[in-house]
Amino acid sequence: MPNEPSIQRIDLDEALRHFDPLVDLLQELYEDQRLYAPPIFLDQESRRTRCRKLIEHLQSDTALLWGAFIASDLAGFLWAYERDFFCERQMYVNAVVVKESLRGHGIGRLLLDAVATETSRRGLLTIGVSCLAGKHDTLRFYDSHGFIMERCQLVKILDKGRLLHDD
Repeated sequence: MPNEPSIQRIDLDEALRHFDPLVDLLQELYEDQRLYAPPIFLDQESRRTRCRKLIEHLQSDTALLWGAFIASDLAGFLWAYERDFFCERQMYVNAVVVKESLRGHGIGRLLLDAVATETSRRGLLTIGVSCLAGKHDTLRFYDSHGFIMERCQLVKILDKGRLLHDD
């Protein structure tokens, strides 16, 4: 990799400046999940709506966002928030996305390190994350960073027509 990535906390103004790259990275995430889950959020407007939700959460101070920058380009991001999970307050990672061409260079690890530091600073003891069951590379990634399988979530799709938003 030509330049080392810089991990930075992204505030509301910075997220607005990087809105389109965030949408593009969400596209990579959803394309990557296409083989393992219903094709949700694949059309441009759905991705933009999802990104606007992130902006709303940043405005209300209910989301945390870190970006991995190479020079001034957004190479990846991590979106997290605090939540109550059973009897425990934890940090939950909603999304980790790294440009496909830059995966395998430690950017995901750096993003996870940033959220772990903030989680500890807040006095929380755990970080939760979910991933699709068929994504063995993602499961290995989290396993190699100290995450353990705790629960399994099953989903029944009642109306597939309402989930599909293909272009």
